[in-house]
Amino acid sequence: MKIKENIISAINNCSDTSILNQIYNDTLKRNDNLQESYSDWINQQTDEIFDLHIRSMMYENLFDDMCIAKSSIMGKYLDTPQGSLKEDTYHFGIDAHYYKFIVTETTENGETDIFERTIKINPQFVDDKNIILHEMIGSVK
Repeated sequence: MKIKENIISAINNCSDTSILNQIYNDTLKRNDNLQESYSDWINQQTDEIFDLHIRSMMYENLFDDMCIAKSSIMGKYLDTPQGSLKEDTYHFGIDAHYYKFIVTETTENGETDIFERTIKINPQFVDDKNIILHEMIGSVK
């Protein structure tokens, strides 16, 4: 099968970690690397990151319609001819996708990297709800 050989060759020649992560995590639906990295991050959180992480989870309800939460205005669309999705909407959240918060200098107020699953916030904006929400919303696009 020529396509299989082409894919293997492209992967072997790829040096971009973001692309390889996207193939592994999103295309192949593998999350073992993400889980391990996320667990390490959880266990090594500083107080500042822990506070930011907890606040971000509290902010999620402000855009639950974008995360297709069952309690949101989108909840009525979770009933499909194939059955209801209302019982299993947790996996649409930030935490469930293994996003890690990082407080660091960035070129913008904050940066979201959907391939690396990081949300970076500039130190001076760590308490700015609007910046945090903006980056969180960027992760669900």
